[in-house]
Amino acid sequence: MKKLFLLTAIIFILSSCGRKGTPLNANEMDQKLGSSVVLVKNEYYYTVDLGGLTLYFTGLDEDGDIANVETELNDITPAISYGTGFFISDDGKIATNSHVAVPQIDDNAVKNNLSSLMSVLVGLYSEEVNKLSDQINELHNYWLRAPSGSDLEASIEEKRAEVKNERDESQSVLDKLRMINTSDVNITTHSRIGIAQNDTHITSTSDFTDCVLISDDSEHDLALLQLKNKRLPEGCTYIDIERYEEEHELAPFNEEGEYIDVDEPQLGEQLYLLGYNLGPALAITEQGIKAQITEGSISQNTDDVKVMYTIPTLHGSSGSPVVDKYGNLICINFAGLDITQNFNYGIKAKHLRNLAHK
Repeated sequence: MKKLFLLTAIIFILSSCGRKGTPLNANEMDQKLGSSVVLVKNEYYYTVDLGGLTLYFTGLDEDGDIANVETELNDITPAISYGTGFFISDDGKIATNSHVAVPQIDDNAVKNNLSSLMSVLVGLYSEEVNKLSDQINELHNYWLRAPSGSDLEASIEEKRAEVKNERDESQSVLDKLRMINTSDVNITTHSRIGIAQNDTHITSTSDFTDCVLISDDSEHDLALLQLKNKRLPEGCTYIDIERYEEEHELAPFNEEGEYIDVDEPQLGEQLYLLGYNLGPALAITEQGIKAQITEGSISQNTDDVKVMYTIPTLHGSSGSPVVDKYGNLICINFAGLDITQNFNYGIKAKHLRNLAHK
């Protein structure tokens, strides 16, 4: 009986030792998870259908005015923003922030601006209609003086018909503009999203691999993208976002053999963020794209949604995975404090898990 008890104790001790975690330093974390992180590029613009006239624009400028307004698709130059994402599955799914995948715009601000813009457009189209009407009258006077039945008379009549058609089209748009209620218009976002893998070279937009938005949770600022071929690229790994119970074979443990509950991060816990601060400005090196690894610790377990930590970030790190020193996903970086870059927030991983399982 004593032998059986001793054997059981030995097995328990050995199994406990086998489940201890191994803390990683920054270089080891890069080797383990670096290939899971991607640079996300979003080229986007917005449209407003005004009934017979479509306005294309890229957002609001610093003064809150509609920026880069065009009336032809070929004339619009999309805005470009960058963020970070990371693979979460072997079928090419990528997690990032909602504001990275779906650039936000204040609809009410746009509609308020449209009221002023409509006044300007009505004035411009009124001038255009008047100008074309004057041309029609002038061409009519030329036509009256042209020899009857001559080529000149036919040419003037043809030109007058062309101008009259232009005038009628402009008048039609003007009539529609005068009828528009800007509070009822819909603002549509048009995006082209691409990703570039860590440790690869990019020289142009064509080097980014297209992906599609498959799910969006704006409440928690999370989104899921997916590569069009639905395959994890060769040489890449993905970050496991699942939470495993203590009895599960994949359950995480610390170096003391204590179970780690990734949904209950502890104050002072060491964290690593893998992302692209300032987008390509810092990411592009002679060796290719390189994600930066920064570290800090949990300074506040804010609430059920977010965590605050002392990891410095810059624009471009939105959507970065934030992991503990064992490589377990704790949260997804999404916001900082305006007064300092040294305290930032992450959305707890369980909300990404909920989105991925919908």
